[in-house]
Amino acid sequence: MKKITVADTIEHLKTLPQDMEVWAICDESGEYSPVKLPQGRIDYVIKTKRNGRIRWETDYDRKTGKKVCIL
Repeated sequence: MKKITVADTIEHLKTLPQDMEVWAICDESGEYSPVKLPQGRIDYVIKTKRNGRIRWETDYDRKTGKKVCIL
């Protein structure tokens, strides 16, 4: 599976109508709402193993984690 980069995301966004509104969905409620600030931030994540499953979680120390773009 190809990893998607910020450059890939920008190229994709260029294909959308540039006057289109940006909305977000709340994962917990499923409610949609208009976005108030530009999307995209940097988070730090670490690979962990929980319940026999490997997953990525927030690295609160920001020391050993991988820097990723969150949309």
